[in-house]
Amino acid sequence: MPTRITLPFVLIAMVSAIAHANDNGVEEILVKGDFRPTDLLNSPLSVSVFDAESAAQRGASHLEEMLNTLPNVNFSAGSNRARYIQIRGIGERSQFKEPINPSVGLLVDSVDMSGLGSMATLFDVEQVEVYRGPQGTQFGANALAGVINFQSVAPLTNAPSKLALQAGNYGTYGVAFAHGVGLDSEGQWGARLAVQQQGSDGYYRNDTLDRNDTNGRDELTGRLRVRYQPDDDTLLDLSLFKADIDNGYDAFTLDNSRTTLSDAPGHDRQDANGASLRAATTLSDKVAFEATLAIADSDSEYGYDEDWAYPTLAAGTDFEGWEYSSFDNYLRNQQTRSADWRFLSTDNGRLFNGHSDWVLGYYYLERDQDLRRQYTYLDGDFTSAYRTFNRALYGQLDSHLSDTLTVSVGMRRDSWTADYIDSTDLVIGSDQSLWGGKLGVLWQVAPNSSLFATLSRGYKPGGVNTDGSLPAAERDFGTETLDSIEAGYKWRSNDGRFNAQTALFHAKRSDQQVKGAFVLPREDGSTEFVDYIENAASGVNRGLEVEFQWRASDALALDGSFAYLDATFDEYLAPATQADPQGLDLSGRQQAHAPKYQAFLQGEYSFASRWALVVSAEAKEAFYFSDRHNARSDAYVLWNAQLAYRANSWTARVWGRNLSDKDVAVRGFGSFGNDPRTGYAVGQYVQYGEPRVLGVSLEWEW
Repeated sequence: MPTRITLPFVLIAMVSAIAHANDNGVEEILVKGDFRPTDLLNSPLSVSVFDAESAAQRGASHLEEMLNTLPNVNFSAGSNRARYIQIRGIGERSQFKEPINPSVGLLVDSVDMSGLGSMATLFDVEQVEVYRGPQGTQFGANALAGVINFQSVAPLTNAPSKLALQAGNYGTYGVAFAHGVGLDSEGQWGARLAVQQQGSDGYYRNDTLDRNDTNGRDELTGRLRVRYQPDDDTLLDLSLFKADIDNGYDAFTLDNSRTTLSDAPGHDRQDANGASLRAATTLSDKVAFEATLAIADSDSEYGYDEDWAYPTLAAGTDFEGWEYSSFDNYLRNQQTRSADWRFLSTDNGRLFNGHSDWVLGYYYLERDQDLRRQYTYLDGDFTSAYRTFNRALYGQLDSHLSDTLTVSVGMRRDSWTADYIDSTDLVIGSDQSLWGGKLGVLWQVAPNSSLFATLSRGYKPGGVNTDGSLPAAERDFGTETLDSIEAGYKWRSNDGRFNAQTALFHAKRSDQQVKGAFVLPREDGSTEFVDYIENAASGVNRGLEVEFQWRASDALALDGSFAYLDATFDEYLAPATQADPQGLDLSGRQQAHAPKYQAFLQGEYSFASRWALVVSAEAKEAFYFSDRHNARSDAYVLWNAQLAYRANSWTARVWGRNLSDKDVAVRGFGSFGNDPRTGYAVGQYVQYGEPRVLGVSLEWEW
């Protein structure tokens, strides 16, 4: 029977932990990605924060291995790694021919890597901040659903140098090194280098080629940061990073097993380089100035065996000779160049008798996406070029009406220009003015508790459908907007032992962008799929989020989250498919990759001075894989555990994820058939996430 997740599951755990709390405190959490660093308790935002230790407790080395700990965050594979992320039910699930404007932004040390989540490794990361809901004022067009902000460990922070080793089943391995050093005797210059190499054979076996590594991983990432900080008012910070990802992609089977039959396994590669330069100074006793310049260049190659098998698969059956054999390959280069200049008030520069902090800024972003598609059924390569230019003015005023009441007003105006051209002579251009912002109220009801309410608006520009078989009216689509209202409560106990934050939200999606597809039959009985995006009528995304951290005793720590999400279409008729020739009426149906319930609960128990046992459970309700068919995942509960031994300078860990070895689907199809042995009868096909993974880690710090 499907596993259902209920609110009492979390509430009982919370009450139990509060009843046993004592004097061991919870570390204060500082949100650093906002205009000004702010204590999470005093931030009128729905944001989750985790650090390197949280990742180490799960044996996690990549963002995808942490996503199930975050409320109302889901992901879609369709690749080796979880490249596509959804927040509160909103976000892309795949990319093929079409260029995309992301719904969820990804920033790595201020470098915009949105849509390139494969390189989101976690070694030597100070913290990761996940903002939920539209972030139109600060982040603009790539933040309709939210933003994920990576911040690596900076020089001049007294962070230890470290060496980490990891080994596990499925050929899992990892080697990582980080070292920081002062560059002058005055302590004003510092540098830090971090390098990580990791990989595995993957979790599938290819019977056709007699190989266990066709879905394997080979990932090298590196970062170099140099910082100059002569005083508290001046900062110069240079960050460089490199990612060399050479992963396989061979994950779909005709019988939904972990044994593939492809004769030409695919790949999921990425070679990315990026740099950012941040400068901050005080111009006067009233005005501070910050500037961030960033560039990134990423080459990716994503390809797969479209038939998932070999040309003689149906030999000896009634459908012998029905087989087809094709390979689809996408080579994409993405370049971004951005600049962000902002002026901020100091304590002496506040407006209105010293009661209002202000920010005024200008943002510029260029993104170029060049594609070359190599496909068996094309006479020649398909090529396209997509250029977007984004210029924005933004500002925010935070008025402290009293010692306990703050009202924030933010606004952003974007000038968005896009130009598209491809090898079929399709030329489309657009020029739009977009706006977003927020109105927020924060009331500090007690020294360690606050209520907040926020009305915000986000936006996602329209784009281009590239397939020439589409009607002219379907060749482009319009901008989607998201109007959200949320209210929440944040609380920290007086002795600092317990933190909790909750949020209720209701968001209206207008001109909602929905990914659909229609099916074109081939002469051999197989099918070709034409993906495109259109604007559905509208949708509503509403729900509840709860997060908590507390120390129940000197020995026991408990952390957890719970999320409820009701994300439905108001009215939408999906296009016809092989499974639904008349189309599919999705009015009132839950949106794709938007599970109604998610929960996470973790306990850490320290004993015998140096030992710690960590046990966690993560649960997720079933969800639809797509908005064009009825195929769904199964609900599940996964158990994870770790036993750690800590000495003075080193830590040894034995860990396991998905201890019950459940098959968890992370991507699925249900509108076509791909097995010639059945005459291409419609079936449901899924890609599985990681099975039971066991490993050991050794970390040395100095």
